[in-house]
Parts: sequence; C-alpha cells; structure tokens
Amino acid sequence: MITSEWPSQKFPYAGKFVEGQVNLLKESGIDVVVFPFRGNKNPFNYIIYYLRLIKIVYKNHFDLVHCQFGQSGILGILSFLPLVITFRGSDLNGYYDMNGKEEFSSKILKFVSKFVAKRADATITVSYELGKKLPEGITYKVLPSGIDLGLFIQKDKAECRNFLNIPLETKVVFFPSDPCKTVKRFTLAKKAFDIFKENFPNSTLITAGNIPFNKMVYYYNAADVILFTSLYEGSPNAIKEAMACNTPVVSVEVGDVRERIKGVNGCILVNDDVKEIAAALIKIVSSTNKLLNLRDEVLNLDNKTRTKKLIQIYSSVIND
Repeated sequence: MITSEWPSQKFPYAGKFVEGQVNLLKESGIDVVVFPFRGNKNPFNYIIYYLRLIKIVYKNHFDLVHCQFGQSGILGILSFLPLVITFRGSDLNGYYDMNGKEEFSSKILKFVSKFVAKRADATITVSYELGKKLPEGITYKVLPSGIDLGLFIQKDKAECRNFLNIPLETKVVFFPSDPCKTVKRFTLAKKAFDIFKENFPNSTLITAGNIPFNKMVYYYNAADVILFTSLYEGSPNAIKEAMACNTPVVSVEVGDVRERIKGVNGCILVNDDVKEIAAALIKIVSSTNKLLNLRDEVLNLDNKTRTKKLIQIYSSVIND
C-alpha cells in the first residue's frame, strides 16, 4: 500500500481513513506492507522514495500494489507489480486558491493522475463525479470511503456538551474541518454563521483541526448541525460520520454530497451563497422535527462492507 497520506508524528491525523482500511485488510487475513511518503511537489523526493521502495519490493513477494491518491501511482508503476489505484479527490480535481485560480503544480498532479490511471490494472474512485474526470475509456469502480459505524454512533447530547464544556441551551454549529486549510473555506462558513448568530445570539461555532479521531464523535453529537463548505472533495467522510451520529447537515454541493443528502430529511444542500447557507442553518436549528434517522442512510457505507468489496477487486486483478 503506497500512500501520500498516513499518520505520523508531524501529521498525527493524516490519512486516518487509509489507516482504517489497512487495519481491516489485515483483520481479513491480507498481508499488507504500508509505504508512506510525502513528495511535497519535489521530483527529487520521488526519486529518493522510489529507491527505498524498490529495495522493499525486491526483498518481498507481493501480489500487487495499491496506491492511494494519483501521485502515488508514479511509484506504483515503477514497482512493476499489478497495480490498483484509488483516486480520492484533489488528484483529479486539482486544487485552487481562494480566488479560484489553479496552481501550476495542480495541473501537473492532474496530468500525472490521468497518466497513471491509463496504466493501472484496476481503478477506483470514491465518487461517480470523480470518475467522470478520468480519461475517456477507462473503466473504474466506485468505492466511497467507509466509516466506522462502531465508533460513530448517536450519543447523549448532554454528555457530549459536558465533555466539551458547552452549555446545553447553546446552539452549536460544528465546522468539521481544519479552518486553516483554504480548501475548506472557513471564511464562507464564518460569514454564514455570523448571520445565523443574529437570529440565535446564544450560539457558538466550533471547528475541527487537531482533534483526536476517536473524539470526533463527541463533537458531532454535541452539535445541532454541521456545516460543510469545501471548495472540492472526493467523498467527504465528515458528512457520513455526522449522519451516522444522527446529526443534521448543511453542505455545499461537493464530491458525492448530493448523493448522500439530497432529499434526506434533516439535511440541506446549498449553493455557495452566504445568505442561503445561513438560512439553511436557521431552518435546521428552528425545526421541531426531532425524529430524524440519518444513520440508516449510511449503513451501507460500513468500513467492513467496503473492505470486502476491495478484496474482490484485488482478487480480480491477481486472477486476470
């Protein structure tokens, strides 16, 4: 498993979804060796990591290599093993600044991702929308990132508010992303919340960032609504995790969010408009409907179910 996102001392919460997938593969009897790397947009880093990788490949007998993210595919191709690639978002979407201008390195990343996709034995995307950005003629499987339904459950709101030291009467909007990441567009969320706060003075906006993965469940359950405003995504887990906790969602249309929440009672899909976002927050929090059952909408996204489907893809590649 070659991945550019993996938990480390410097980035303890990076690639937790990849780590979870690896752990479940191991539990299923698959022998997995993880090769984490960070190219940091530097070609020389890729050369150094390739030299390390090839030593590992020659010393072991691997049936295949699975690359997480398109940029990992360069190393995967050079391993000369049967190749599976999972595209997760920025590798095919690219990345842009707050003014919508695409960086040059983003264009290179998209070119590289499409190049390696043509040479993969199996291609996976986390959403149908992402798959549409692959080169024409490439077949792909859609396998959204799974979630841990054992961890993300509905908990007592008072207990969770007490854990976060937030009074029960306070209206809580949770921004389940790192506000420092420009792609998450915290500025847009904050402007919408400021309008919301005019209607609910006793309210607070809490954000994610350096929150331990296993503590996120308290934040989802403490919130009255989560607010998601990313510029681009593949298949955002925060939406699915919130729904597993039965927490209402207001989100812009990004990645596979439309597929997840469109028409679902307790969730509102919005445009990139501050007033529209604020109105949706107000509508959700003002609603007297407390009989939501959002969890049922994500039961088919359990990590274990995703793992079984991934193993089937592995088997088809090995047996071809």
